[in-house]
Amino acid sequence: MELGILSLSDLQTDPATGRPHGAGRRTHEIVSYAIAADQAGLDVFGLGEHHSPDFAVANPAIPLAAAAQATENIRLTSAVSVLSTLDPVRLHQDFASLDLISNGRAEIIAGRSAFLEAFALFGLDPGDYDAFEAVASPHGALVVGSPQEVIDKILTEHSLLGLSRFMGQIDFGAMPARMVDSSIELLATEIAPAIREAVS
Repeated sequence: MELGILSLSDLQTDPATGRPHGAGRRTHEIVSYAIAADQAGLDVFGLGEHHSPDFAVANPAIPLAAAAQATENIRLTSAVSVLSTLDPVRLHQDFASLDLISNGRAEIIAGRSAFLEAFALFGLDPGDYDAFEAVASPHGALVVGSPQEVIDKILTEHSLLGLSRFMGQIDFGAMPARMVDSSIELLATEIAPAIREAVS
């Protein structure tokens, strides 16, 4: 099973000043997470695409190309490319260039946005969003907790769904860079070896 991380590139707020970090700083942090994940031996790094002022990255191929120059093994992917808002030829060209720069490590994950707008599509009430605390349970979609809880959750999802890849979103909501780096290290040194041994 492939294990990795993803970022959505939200512009996080500095807790000391209350002001958002600049897009340049945020993009550099995100590239550093890809480098850390590669050095730690993870398999994949994904970067989201957003077209609003709350996020730093509108075209994942650009920062992924920067990461490609500083990494050797990790696969580099969009997470996700929103096809309904893109020119498919341009998307193909951008990722074909990334694939050349990365020596064949580029991927496109195509999909739709994961934000609240999707609730209406499925007939759900956005007011019930906080009730997803239940998704942190052993059979829910959130993967949070101690390394052992995360291992158990991934293995449960693997057995139920036949997952071949797990990517954890690690930096959303103003998580400090040092905590993100610590999460990457825990995923690579404690969680990944146990998962790989269990599914091999």
